[in-house]
Amino acid sequence: MAKAAASFEWFLFHHVSIRDVLPDGSTRIVQFQHWPLHDEILADLVTVLRLAVLKARQLGWSWLLAAWIDWNMLFTAGFKAGMTSAGELEAAEFIDKCRFILTHLPYETPVILDPNNMLSLAVNGRSVTGFPSTPKAGRGFNFNLFVADEAAFHPWAQEAYESYEAAAEYGQIIIVSSSEDTE
Repeated sequence: MAKAAASFEWFLFHHVSIRDVLPDGSTRIVQFQHWPLHDEILADLVTVLRLAVLKARQLGWSWLLAAWIDWNMLFTAGFKAGMTSAGELEAAEFIDKCRFILTHLPYETPVILDPNNMLSLAVNGRSVTGFPSTPKAGRGFNFNLFVADEAAFHPWAQEAYESYEAAAEYGQIIIVSSSEDTE
């Protein structure tokens, strides 16, 4: 656990398990795998405060960002994250990835879940809150980190950015998206 606390990369590749959906619809639990494409983003995660990434689908970006949030919740005092996705269902799915990682670590983590709110979870007083894409996503909060997942598909992307940019004024903002379909 000391190695995990000292290095997000070590935590990611030694402690993080993800849910893999197979072609037949069944799932399995697998350890997060290192791919060369992760090297640059890992360096950026720990140094860049404003990061925008055009991602390909099915390469594990959402899982990687969920692990980044979890690592900070475990090892950064006073940490508070926000995230937004295209809709409430998508935001809840992202938060579920955070929850899945935390509950499958090789050590016990006191995760606090609110069964009435699928858009938040907490660990040792540190938290992540999900928001559907609305013009006011994140407004009124203060975050150390804010993630906008699949940002090209947010109906109010510009207005939402203005809200969460103010909420994470001194923190990190990560905007990721696959490209919008043009067919």
